[in-house]
This record gives sequence, C-alpha cells and structure tokens, in this order.
Amino acid sequence: MSKSEHEKWLNGLNDEDLAFIKRFLLASGSLKDLAKAYGITYPTIRVRLDRLIEKIKVYDAEDERSAFERTTRALFADGKIDAETLKTILTAHETELNHAVGGEIRYSDVAGTGFVEMWTHCENGAHYFSRTRGEAGPMAKLSGTSEWRPFLLPFFGEANTVLSKLQINLMLPGGGTVEFRNVALYQLPRDGVWRTSKRRVACRNGK
Repeated sequence: MSKSEHEKWLNGLNDEDLAFIKRFLLASGSLKDLAKAYGITYPTIRVRLDRLIEKIKVYDAEDERSAFERTTRALFADGKIDAETLKTILTAHETELNHAVGGEIRYSDVAGTGFVEMWTHCENGAHYFSRTRGEAGPMAKLSGTSEWRPFLLPFFGEANTVLSKLQINLMLPGGGTVEFRNVALYQLPRDGVWRTSKRRVACRNGK
C-alpha cells in the first residue's frame, strides 16, 4: 500500500482519534483494558471503536463521493450528527442547497424546548423556514444546558432562487440564556465547496 493510500484515511482522523488508536495498540487490542484506562464501560468503548471504524471506512472508500459528502458522513460516523440530520443535509446537497446559516451556540437553563429558526424571503415573494428541532446534531433543539456546540440551519429549494432577506429568530417559550458565536451565512454550489457570504446575519429573540 502506498503512502498516498495511507494518507487518504489518516488525514481524516483528528488528534482524539489517533490517541485512541495508540491506546488501543498499547492495550494489545483489549477493549476491557482500554475501557479501564478511559474510565468508562465496555459497551461505551465498543461504540467508540465502532464509530472510528466507520469513519475510517468513509475516508478509505474507493468511490466517487464528493469531499462534502465524505466529511458529512464522517461526522455521522463520529456521532456528531444523527441519522435525520445526515439525511437532511445530503438530500439538500443532492438537490439544490441554496444557503445555510451556521455557527456555534451555548445555552443554559432553557426550560422546555426552544429552537432557532431561519426565515428565508425570496425576491418572488415566497418565504420558507428552517428550524433546529432535531434530537441530536447541529440541528438539535435547545433544552437544558449545553456548552458550545455547532448549529446549522440549511435551506434548499428550486434552482435559481434569489434570496432577498434572512430573518433568524430565537424561540424560548420557557425562557433561558443563549449565546451565539462565529455565525455566518454560507452558500453551497454544486461543486460541494462551502463559501462564506459577506452578508450580515442578525438574530432576534422571540417567545
């Protein structure tokens, strides 16, 4: 196997993945000893290993997947997004994903269920909404307390849809504290390369 073939999947692994592989080898492949070293249960370490295996398979696959799809599927294999979010993003990519608003969100003491929503207003007068109402991943709902995590509000519609205005609302029926950072508007053309728009994104609180 050539160096380039090794690099194909090695480059897709982060420092945490590589540290896990090292500790797995030092434990002579014993998941029981590895679970003890991490201070977690055997089933938990088994899930971690299975996710890493699936992640390596994604990057090592000999197929025609775009870099965008590989990265998205790797996030799913890594447990960062759930199956519903994966399906939504890939379906949007395969059809016509016009834009998405993404960034990081942190919240505390959110009572009940809250969410972030994006209203897309088009020049033809049509308007649509996307909401973070999922159970996990970047499109997950807001509930309780969470440290910084990614959030994503994608929109996909007919080709050549012209955007006139975006409105981002924060909905907290039961109250709570929410912070945003690194919020940006992205455009995704058919080549699968995300491009950041220079348009400004504003967020408004709502109840």
